[in-house]
Amino acid sequence: MDYIITPEQLDKITKPFFDKEFKDAKWGEHAQGTDDVWYGLINQDDVLLVGHPEFNVDNYYTNGHHFENMWHYFSVNPRQFSQSIGRYIKKKYGCEFEQIY
Repeated sequence: MDYIITPEQLDKITKPFFDKEFKDAKWGEHAQGTDDVWYGLINQDDVLLVGHPEFNVDNYYTNGHHFENMWHYFSVNPRQFSQSIGRYIKKKYGCEFEQIY
């Protein structure tokens, strides 16, 4: 049997998890080792959690290495998980963007 969860229900159950993941995260600039500069939320371990490249402020990206397979904990697909992160950071940090991947 497949369960259907609304975005609001997903946000309610992921909030405590995201509160922990984004604890002490700050907006900042993050160099990716080359000339690539990204802007976004960086945690206390200097990991870019969510951000955008300097040339594209409309699209945000979640850190696939950091959040890898975490969507399984909530029985949703990666897209639903990323969208939930997007709603979380829009609400908590007030950022605006077109898409989150």
